[in-house]
Amino acid sequence: MRFEEWPDSPGIWLDFAAGSLGRFSLQTAVWNLQTVQAQAERVRTRAFQLENLLRRLEDLSGPDSVRILENLDRLRRPGSLAVVTTIHASLVGGPAFHILKCLAAVKACRELAKYAIEAVPVCWISTAPPADFSRWTAGLLDHGGELHPLGLKPESADFPVGAPLPRQQMEDLLGKIQELGQGTFDEETIDSLRSACGQGATLSSAAARLFLDWMSDWGMIVLDSGAPELKTALEGASADLRRREDEIRSLLRKQSAILAQSGYVGQFPDDFLPDFPQQSCVLPVAAVVLDPYEIHSFVKSLPIFAELGLPCPLVCPQSRATLVDARSRRTLGKYRLDIHELFTDASSVTAKIRDTIPRSAEKRLEDLALEVDLGMTELGTLIPGGDENAETRGSCRERILYQIERMRQRCEAAAARREAAANRQIRRARNFLAPGGRSQERGLAGICFLLRYSRAVLQVVYEKLDIFRFEHQIISMD
Repeated sequence: MRFEEWPDSPGIWLDFAAGSLGRFSLQTAVWNLQTVQAQAERVRTRAFQLENLLRRLEDLSGPDSVRILENLDRLRRPGSLAVVTTIHASLVGGPAFHILKCLAAVKACRELAKYAIEAVPVCWISTAPPADFSRWTAGLLDHGGELHPLGLKPESADFPVGAPLPRQQMEDLLGKIQELGQGTFDEETIDSLRSACGQGATLSSAAARLFLDWMSDWGMIVLDSGAPELKTALEGASADLRRREDEIRSLLRKQSAILAQSGYVGQFPDDFLPDFPQQSCVLPVAAVVLDPYEIHSFVKSLPIFAELGLPCPLVCPQSRATLVDARSRRTLGKYRLDIHELFTDASSVTAKIRDTIPRSAEKRLEDLALEVDLGMTELGTLIPGGDENAETRGSCRERILYQIERMRQRCEAAAARREAAANRQIRRARNFLAPGGRSQERGLAGICFLLRYSRAVLQVVYEKLDIFRFEHQIISMD
């Protein structure tokens, strides 16, 4: 399946993939030596107030985070750059695409290293999610493959991500997750989740702790923009942005109107300031990893970069991927289904499966019953009325038709069992590959894969992910 055909792809993302954004020119991360060196020089000409921020991040990372501390130290060196990806503060780390974005940022740093450019990956946790993003719910699969939309119910719709998580609700949720696993979930992942969501944890701090843990093999720096410990450092580094807020919001409204004229509508108010300009004020950002729903916000921000004299980051599109396990692959192969068919209405798939189940035995038995009935009827015309043979004929007819009907019913029941089994298998595959009719990366919580495969799944996906492919990738988990 080509990238353009996959669900959950807004129009602006498809146009971006096709290189047809028209007047909104973006410098994508299809990198060459000239592109990356020019970008590095643009970023290096600016001075950044990093020390205060880096010290706070060291405290939040903890003394045992060796690789993270190494990357924080690298960021202190003159000329070092950052590749930033933004995730939304959300329950249990949020959807799977958050993990894909982080891994893409890590791989982008590896690509820059090929050009002798030192860069470190940064996960920026945003406290302002898009309009249709549910930060309080998460789609999890139980040990049998059933989909469960778990969530918390905060006291109000605008419950702040910086407020402590409802303690009892969180305990109940953690208990429910263990119950869903029935002893099959990875214990280390459950322990890390319980630790991240401990007493006093907020939605954003819990997400930060999870990603610090999950991405520790690569030393990814996690910056929780809602953390009180970072407030002073972030505001100080982006003071110019805040001083000119009214002017900047006016520019945002104008750019939103231009986008709307081109048919592109975003998920934030027209004057909402995305995180991208602040990121470039705070950090030496060489590139940003963008998911499909961030393209609009990033394009809306372009005049802000120009107005503040900030180097506009290179764009590295999020690698979109679906993880496919052996069971789902067997199901698709057995019933001759393509993944994209799982996104269609369930009834159409059921009808297709019903057509593949053989019904010839039932039809032959029905025909046989008709033949027996006709034969016995003809035989009856040869026997005089009141003859004792007529009674015997009638009795034989009933017994034969009864046995034929029993065989037909057994065949019908066997076909129904096969159909039910097929529907269960397809339901399980749909829940894993197209949960709720959405793409896997947006319909399932990322922690699902760690609960199922342990943290080893991150290394597998990292190795197989191709950050320079716009086509949706299928990653085998065999």
